[in-house]
Amino acid sequence: MSDWKSDMEGFFHEKQKKAQVDEDKLKETKSGVATFFSAVVIPALEEIKTELEKYQRKGNVFGGIDSASIVISYKGYTEFTYSIKVHPGTAFPYSEIHFRNPLEVKTYKAEGILRTGSQDYSIAQITKEEIIKHFLSDYKRHIR
Repeated sequence: MSDWKSDMEGFFHEKQKKAQVDEDKLKETKSGVATFFSAVVIPALEEIKTELEKYQRKGNVFGGIDSASIVISYKGYTEFTYSIKVHPGTAFPYSEIHFRNPLEVKTYKAEGILRTGSQDYSIAQITKEEIIKHFLSDYKRHIR
């Protein structure tokens, strides 16, 4: 009878240990969120804005400590909004887009991941170039 009790004790001990490791990792990741937005995301969106102006698009970049967005206007209407956010409980980065067909009133919203494949990455591993490539992929797909 004591074997199952030892097994249960071991299970809960490992569970508690993993929870502590996860909590420590989350604290470390959250401390880098503001830096991620100010050093990676905002500069990427500003670079996108500058390039889009060459194609008669107007961009406005908005940013904070846990999200950043670019709103793109063309011919007087909002063509596309692209945001990078982090999930509050995990500090995991994701994108959110809003777009609409100029012939429709309806606005569409989609959320996505920044990388394909394994999702075991942190904000410290995301580069400005990845943000720009991800933006361009979403923009081209939804504006055609």
